[in-house]
Amino acid sequence: MSRANVRDALRLRAVGLEILSGSSGRPAFPSCSDRTWNVFLRTERCAIALKARLVEAGWPVPDQIEQALGVITDARKRLYQILAAD
Repeated sequence: MSRANVRDALRLRAVGLEILSGSSGRPAFPSCSDRTWNVFLRTERCAIALKARLVEAGWPVPDQIEQALGVITDARKRLYQILAAD
């Protein structure tokens, strides 16, 4: 059974962001275990929920979370623009 590899999960994220940003190249996803993909996908979903929970509790939101959400939001906007152009 393959273990999750955090370094590869970060590589998946980098490739995903490159694709969502509209890169003219065709980046390839690294070959990773299902568990590594799971870490990558769970991590990306976590930022939005974590910010919501911090705000709800009245706690400060770390700048790193705000920055991550900015990247995710920008990537989503670009994706919607690309899909709308088709």
